[in-house]
Amino acid sequence: MATITEATLDFIYEHTKSATEAQEANGVALDGKGFQLMTAASIVVGISGLVTQMGTVPKMAGYLLLGAVISFILSALLTLLGVRISRFRTSLQADVLWQEYWNLEPKEIKHALVDDISKAYEYNKRKMFQKASFLRWAFILSSVEVALVGAAFVIAILS
Repeated sequence: MATITEATLDFIYEHTKSATEAQEANGVALDGKGFQLMTAASIVVGISGLVTQMGTVPKMAGYLLLGAVISFILSALLTLLGVRISRFRTSLQADVLWQEYWNLEPKEIKHALVDDISKAYEYNKRKMFQKASFLRWAFILSSVEVALVGAAFVIAILS
């Protein structure tokens, strides 16, 4: 075990003890944003059907609507992939502490906890980056969908 003062160990433990739970809460919040994004994208793709109610759909507007639907589908898939990443690590729990650390001194247990929190945090950070990356691309594709539907409306109105 590395040499560390008890005050330093106490400070690090107090500062990091709830870090992994906070990461998990942030992951849940990202999932909520992903679901909100898909709700909005679904509404936009539904509204795109109004273009077809305007009469004859110009060929270019049809292509734009096709692009919008493709963007919607890809955005939905990316959102699902992002939301699917939901397994986060938390620090050692009471059952593990009792079973494996009952015979250690409190300083040694706290050191093991800090070490485990650090490893869990790094693991969760990678998972959060993956989740955020999927949802970022889903947002970009949803934005493309909105732009394509808007352009299809303009073309249909001007034709």
